[in-house]
Amino acid sequence: FYSCNFINNTVYGGYADGAAVYFEGGARDVLFKDTLFNNNLVLHDMGTTGSNVYASGTGAAAYIGSNSNNVRFIDGQIINNSVVNLNRYAARDGYYTDDAIYVASNSNVTVENYDLNHSGFTNYGNLTVKNVNFTNKSSILSGGNLNVDTAIFVNGTDERGRGGGAIYIESGAATIKNAEFTNNIAHTLGQNYQYSRHAYAGGAIYVSSGQVWIDNSTFKDNFALWDGGAIYSKGNLTVTNSSFDNNALDYGGWEPTGYGAAIYLGNSYNTITGCNFTNNAIYGGGAGGAIYADGGSVNNVIDACRFINNSVTYF
Repeated sequence: FYSCNFINNTVYGGYADGAAVYFEGGARDVLFKDTLFNNNLVLHDMGTTGSNVYASGTGAAAYIGSNSNNVRFIDGQIINNSVVNLNRYAARDGYYTDDAIYVASNSNVTVENYDLNHSGFTNYGNLTVKNVNFTNKSSILSGGNLNVDTAIFVNGTDERGRGGGAIYIESGAATIKNAEFTNNIAHTLGQNYQYSRHAYAGGAIYVSSGQVWIDNSTFKDNFALWDGGAIYSKGNLTVTNSSFDNNALDYGGWEPTGYGAAIYLGNSYNTITGCNFTNNAIYGGGAGGAIYADGGSVNNVIDACRFINNSVTYF
């Protein structure tokens, strides 16, 4: 696909996927070059009863089925691609996600030199992201293997109701290097609202489980309502040579607890080396003006880090 534009395509149905492009599975050696995906929409009717109620549509721009290999998106834009789930059974009727590209299990997909706006990725295979700009509610959900190299995440907001304004790691492994996370927010007070502490955690990154490595990255001005202003992790987390500046927690008086203005460590084995923590803050009470480790963190190593002007304020 060379110099193609996919604009205003829509798919509607009980199991709706891939408004612009849909690969059933087993695709090989596919290249999208200089391609625009704009305003593509999946309208998924979840019905009133039965299995559709808990299913969801995916991949407004492209659905890459399982066992696909060497699918590449090189040089392009993905703008305003969304999935709207019409659930007449539940109160959350009409909730949406900015889900542009869906990668199914055992598939290998690369996205390089792309700009995303109001669009995101869902990955259950192997996704490589290189030199990509994510802006305005653009995010990644990954339950497979994720490799991010040289990326910018700005103004991301959790639209899925899980936490993690820029990246949500459900499981698997993730390597993130040379990335910038700025002004990302974890809260779900909008269409996808649910009362869950986890849904308010991880302003930039939420790690539910798995192994995550972060290197040479910056986290600035990220915000969560509850825990982990920049990162909330219940997996195995390694962070090296990175900076955390002016990340914050503020629950607005609803409940005076917040943990880890920069990083919340919830489980397992964690290593933080050569990192700078400056001006991170919790407003309204809590603990861990920079880092908070709860009782589930069985082995934490923090080495050669600097902590300056971090704070916890009680009102």
